[in-house]
Amino acid sequence: MKSITKRQISSAISNLIILGAVIVICVPLYNLISSSFKSYKDVIAIPYKFLFTPTLANYRTILGEEIQFYKYLLNSVIVVAGTVPLVLTTGTLAAYALTRAKFFFRRQIAFGILVSRMIPFMIVMIPLYLLMLKFGLVNTRLGLIVAQAGTGLPLSIWILMPFFRAFPKEIEDAALIDGCSQLGVLIRIILPLSGPVLSIVAILVTMLSWNSYILPLILTVGLKSRGDD
Repeated sequence: MKSITKRQISSAISNLIILGAVIVICVPLYNLISSSFKSYKDVIAIPYKFLFTPTLANYRTILGEEIQFYKYLLNSVIVVAGTVPLVLTTGTLAAYALTRAKFFFRRQIAFGILVSRMIPFMIVMIPLYLLMLKFGLVNTRLGLIVAQAGTGLPLSIWILMPFFRAFPKEIEDAALIDGCSQLGVLIRIILPLSGPVLSIVAILVTMLSWNSYILPLILTVGLKSRGDD
C-alpha cells in the first residue's frame, strides 16, 4: 500500500511539473497571438487584459499598401535562401578538407576558424562595412548574403568536422581504389549519408540569418534596399 501511495505522489509531482512547463511555454504564445488581435490600448493596459474585443486592424495595417510588409518578408526569404546553400557548400568543402587533407597548419587554421566566431561583431563592423562599400555590395541582397554566410560558416565547419572525422576511412579508400576522385568520394559517397548533420546545419544557419538584426541594419542603409529593391 505504501509503494502505491509513493507511486501516486511521484506521478502527481511529475504531472504538476509537466503542467507548469506547458504553462510556461504556452503563456508567451498566447500573449503573442492575442496581442495581434488587440488594440494598442488593450496591449499596454495594466493590469493585463485577458478579456478584450478582438480587432483585425493590425493585420489590415500590416497587409495594406502603406507598409508593404510583404516586400520586407520577401527580402528576408531571399537572403536566407541564398545564405543557407552558400554556407552548406563552402562549409562542407572546408570541413572535409580540414578533416581529410594533410597540409601545414591544418589544426591552427581550424582553431582560427573557431576563434573567429568568438570575435565580437562590433570589432569587425566598420572594416566589414568599408570592405562591402569598396566592392559595391552595400544596399544589395548579394552583399547581405555574403556577410551572413561569413557569420554562419565557422559554426557549420565545426559541426561538420566531427562527422567527417568519424566517417569510416575504409569506405573512402574503397571508392578511391575503384577510380573515384577525392571530390567524387565526397559528392557520391559521403554527402548522401550526411543528410541529418546537413539538416542541422541548415536549420541553425536559417535561424542565425533570419534573426540577424545588426548586420542587415548596417549593410542596408538605404530605404530602397530594405523594401523596394
